[in-house]
Amino acid sequence: AAEVHLHKPAEALQEKYEGDFVIEIGDWVYSDTPYGCVVSQDPKSGKTVKQGSTVTVTASLGAESMT
Repeated sequence: AAEVHLHKPAEALQEKYEGDFVIEIGDWVYSDTPYGCVVSQDPKSGKTVKQGSTVTVTASLGAESMT
């Protein structure tokens, strides 16, 4: 089972799982989560996926500034 760790840097996860899974950054959203960190994933955490499968993550742009 692949479980991408939420709130970890998305690019670091791409390196960590290279060869096991394809980590694809799908969307970037404003979030209280630090910039570049994972805020969600598909398939969801706890799902079993085959080696070589793609896990799509949504990464944080950080907090939206109120200017």
